[in-house]
Amino acid sequence: MTLTPESRVLLTDALRPPAGHRVDVVVGTTYSLDLTALLMAPLSFAVSEQVDGDVERVDPIRMLEAVRRHAEHTTVFVQAGGIHVPSTYRSVLTFLEDTVVEVTAPREGAIFHPKLWAVRFVGPDGTATHRVVILSRNMTFDRSWDTALVLDEAPDGAVDAAPAADFVRALPARALRALSTAREDQVADLSTTLASVRLAVPAPFTGGYLLPIGLDGTDVWPFPERAKRLLAITPFLGRPAVRALARVADERTLVSRPESLDMLGSDAVDGWQATVLQRQAEVEPGGDIDAVPPVRTELETRTGLHAKTFVVDLPDGTSATVTGSANLTYAPWGRNVEFGAVLTGPTRACGVASVLDGSSGVAGLASLLQDHAPSSAQGVPDPAIATSLEIEQFHRVLATLLPVAHVRRLDDERAEVTVTVDVPPDAPGTTRTWLASLPDGHAQALAPTTRWTLAHLNVTPFLVVETTAGAGDARVTRRCVLKTELTGDVDRRRHDAVFDVLRSKQDVLRYLLFLLGDPSYDALLAELAGTGETGFHPEATGTRQDVALLEPLVRAIGRDDDALARVASLVEDLRAMPNGHELVPDNFDVLWDAVWLVHQEARR
Repeated sequence: MTLTPESRVLLTDALRPPAGHRVDVVVGTTYSLDLTALLMAPLSFAVSEQVDGDVERVDPIRMLEAVRRHAEHTTVFVQAGGIHVPSTYRSVLTFLEDTVVEVTAPREGAIFHPKLWAVRFVGPDGTATHRVVILSRNMTFDRSWDTALVLDEAPDGAVDAAPAADFVRALPARALRALSTAREDQVADLSTTLASVRLAVPAPFTGGYLLPIGLDGTDVWPFPERAKRLLAITPFLGRPAVRALARVADERTLVSRPESLDMLGSDAVDGWQATVLQRQAEVEPGGDIDAVPPVRTELETRTGLHAKTFVVDLPDGTSATVTGSANLTYAPWGRNVEFGAVLTGPTRACGVASVLDGSSGVAGLASLLQDHAPSSAQGVPDPAIATSLEIEQFHRVLATLLPVAHVRRLDDERAEVTVTVDVPPDAPGTTRTWLASLPDGHAQALAPTTRWTLAHLNVTPFLVVETTAGAGDARVTRRCVLKTELTGDVDRRRHDAVFDVLRSKQDVLRYLLFLLGDPSYDALLAELAGTGETGFHPEATGTRQDVALLEPLVRAIGRDDDALARVASLVEDLRAMPNGHELVPDNFDVLWDAVWLVHQEARR
């Protein structure tokens, strides 16, 4: 982990396997979730090069293969009511539906707010290794300033991973709907293997420990009674918490958002050096520095400061850095579910001065800050905050009422989806709903029963809910996605999603190469992306027009049973389709039957 402003770590980078390893099991947690951003996670597991987050630039066939390969062992727990409405619905999201698990916090009115990822990789020799990633960032495309702490397994690691293991083990109990047996077993097994792991701390830190918060009802406040100097970086503030932390040190700096400081008031930050990010640091190059979107709650944060990190210089020449998901809104912590870490090291390398002032050749955080004086002593209230929180709570309640979407097949092209949900009698404002695969022109008023007729490919459990409430300056509109339970005629949905992407022999040919996962064919795949070749040639000469699948298929025998199983599943689907023969590369059937026969003989 680094707090230097020049450092940039993408979540996809943090999740990418070490060289020669594959992803075995992944468990993630997030307060808010962008479904499109979630597509990038399995892609990062399968692709060695950097994934920059632009889904439009990703080969849809590569994405389909990566999502299908990794969705079954990836589980993401998200705050109910925290799923963003996707700007574009993609049929490949069908394979991530079971990956997304809505949860709630144990305490009434609290939120599930951790940003923890626990990953188990498997090396070429079958040996498992683990990684724990602790973030301030949600699983979204937000362009905000955040932190990422990546802790890899090491035999002599200074950090005990057991608290993360216990935290992960407790997650299924918070789910609104029970996980499948296979997923629950995966989570439990990851917890078991993670429990005995040691994690290495990044330089220049020398020690530390993990900080689970809010699942067991225990209050947590990882700050000393007194320290020499204090730096608090937090986008959201509460008066009691700011005052509680102020007692730790006389010399203290607070970095927050302008609107948060203005709402807090100058009385609450008396004795603090109150600062904010310079506006130039908050916008993308070429962006409008005068456009300042209002931010009232965590779900609305898209740009600007979003990191939650506290640095404390202790009297003995050491410093502690507390980083993770917890804001300075409550003291002690424990009301909301959070996850963080405490890292320790020498003050000269890890202390407040090193973060603010930097070091030789490396700029410090202070170069991006400016002082900010709150506009009033008692703070300026935002009348829309109460409305925003009321709507958020209403959407969480709707999720807990477990809406159901029943699918009835009308004909070969269309289906009818009927959504049923209990509507609370005290719902705020007005609410409308529509399926996430449809444009909002199909919205209907929230009711116990609503129906849509749509193409089979657009059947989805993701239901958009949009509520408008309040008046004048307190008027707010908020929308989110709830996950319904799909029932009825849903058996062919994954099949339809596959062949929404695979529409030609060339598509199937390239998909087969992706399924085999042979890195020696990466260059060939790149060439195929620009050719119209549809034929299969066992005696290929290796030219641009002659595509050889024989070698990777033969190499997979006895080496990669999973790859052959993936190909077998595709072949079965193709042969079951009325027009499947039109998509099979020429002469491939003969070769595949021979390879599959040898594979089965080898397994006996």
